[in-house]
Formats: sequence, structure tokens, C-alpha cells
Amino acid sequence: MSDDEPAIVDEATKEEYFGWVFFYNSRRYLETKKISFALAGNGPVVVDGASGTVTILGSAGGVDHQLSEYRRQKKPIQPPQPTTDSSAVSRG
Repeated sequence: MSDDEPAIVDEATKEEYFGWVFFYNSRRYLETKKISFALAGNGPVVVDGASGTVTILGSAGGVDHQLSEYRRQKKPIQPPQPTTDSSAVSRG
């Protein structure tokens, strides 16, 4: 409906290693649970914690598929591993 607005589903919000995932639906649907007010094709919104970039994911393949693809692209940065090479040790 044109007089409705999207609203975040607070209890569905997820914190991930890359930031946050927000889910939303129409305010009327959240208040009434009447399927006739529900939005269709509303993929989650991702906010990158480092850059603040907002990405709206699709809904094709389902939410789990969309999040899996996003996670694959946003692999966590691995800290450098300590070296065990004795030649790298400084001798004073």
C-alpha cells in the first residue's frame, strides 16, 4: 500500500564479523501479521561495520543463500602468522 512504510524487524537483526544484517517488512504486516500486507522480494540490508557501506541483498535463492554469498565475498582478514624461520630472528 502506498501509505505504508518499511520497518526493521528488530528481533531478526544479526551481528556478523563484517557488520550487521537487518531484515524489514511493511509496518502494517509487522503490526497485523496479515500476509496481504507483507512485502515480497525484500532481501536483507547489510551494513558493513568497517566502511559503513550499505548493501541491499536480493531474495533469489532465499536469505541463507544471499548471506552465504555475501560472507564468501567478505572473508575475514586473517592476522599475519608468526614466523618460525630462525633466520628471521635478529641477533644483536
